[in-house]
Amino acid sequence: MKKQLLLIGIIALLLTTFLSGCSSQGITVHKISGEPRNSVNMTEQQMKNSPHLKEAILTNKSVETSQQEMNQLRGILEFFNTEIIHYQNGYYEIGFFAAD
Repeated sequence: MKKQLLLIGIIALLLTTFLSGCSSQGITVHKISGEPRNSVNMTEQQMKNSPHLKEAILTNKSVETSQQEMNQLRGILEFFNTEIIHYQNGYYEIGFFAAD
């Protein structure tokens, strides 16, 4: 049991070190058809707190963003146990990227 916890700790440390050294990070979106079973409704007011998410949706491109905005969005998605948001008349699967 101790070996498993140590291994998990080492993996978590390596992953954290790797991600903190990345020079770019951001949000990706993919519009999906149909209504999913679970999604988060994002209002225009909420999108003001996630300007890069809105930009990614409107341009249909991956957009670089701050760690703060990514963490905020991840927290919302985790809270509702989904990767999909509903904004205006569309449903979008949200992804994240980190690259050197």
